[in-house]
Amino acid sequence: MVVVKGDVNPTEAKDILNDWVTKGEQTNEEWNEQSQARIQRQLKKLGFVTREEYEQLEEGLNV
Repeated sequence: MVVVKGDVNPTEAKDILNDWVTKGEQTNEEWNEQSQARIQRQLKKLGFVTREEYEQLEEGLNV
């Protein structure tokens, strides 16, 4: 371990770990957003409507 060898003090090690966790969370959020966008594009290509579009159509039929 780097801390045991003395290359990094415990405070620096904690900061590095916190940075890794933060970057991991950010990357995860980015991947989730990208995946969601990809799924929405594919559903649109397949002809599915969004909930908003469905509700607009439903309102138009109830008039």
